Amino acid sequence: MLSEVPGSHTHLAPATLAQVCDDIWQSDDGVMNKPDYWLSLMECAPRMTPAQTRAEAWRHQDANWQDSFRQSILLDAADIDVTERRRAYHRLLSYRDNFPAGIYPLFTLWRQHQALRLVLADERSRAQRQQQESDKQMRALTAREQQFKQELAATARKLQNLTDIERRLSSRKWQTPDDDGPAASDGGSGKPPSGERQTPKAGGTSAPGGGAAAPPAAAARPPVAAPEAGEPRQ
Repeated sequence: MLSEVPGSHTHLAPATLAQVCDDIWQSDDGVMNKPDYWLSLMECAPRMTPAQTRAEAWRHQDANWQDSFRQSILLDAADIDVTERRRAYHRLLSYRDNFPAGIYPLFTLWRQHQALRLVLADERSRAQRQQQESDKQMRALTAREQQFKQELAATARKLQNLTDIERRLSSRKWQTPDDDGPAASDGGSGKPPSGERQTPKAGGTSAPGGGAAAPPAAAARPPVAAPEAGEPRQ
């Protein structure tokens, strides 16, 4: 930042810079119009702790360009958040028309520096939100994939169970005879059981064994009564 500022400023030796930094906060208003004062302030602020820079920044609340510039430099060294930085930036811009001509180039560079810091913070915040959204979507996809795997495994188990059932039914079918009729009960000979007898049909049927049917027996004639004595025989 300081190397970009045109002018005859030089970096001070550590011992000299420490002395300057001890006295810079008590400087009178006569040095406010000199760029070297503000350059030294930009070098001294980072040497302070964040708590010291915040405390010193809130001591400069007057409504003028000097305090707005000083507060912006101090808060920048305190590593403030985006909200505070934006507030200090807009406060500084509200006094842009009051900066002396000798300080205005330095003010312009500092303003651009703060604007870039804000842009970087916004981009970082946007990238963080996108990363969080991507992580959320990735977690949702992972959960969905896990659900699909579980459903696929359940379907595979059901198909395996159905296959096993079909195999057992097929095996049982081959072990059971298909025909349960008389042929099967007779060992396949087709003959009726020996205990059963065939009843001849009316009108005559063939005798068992293939022979001709026997004629029906003649009707029995009634016995002739013996003639009594003295009657002639017929």
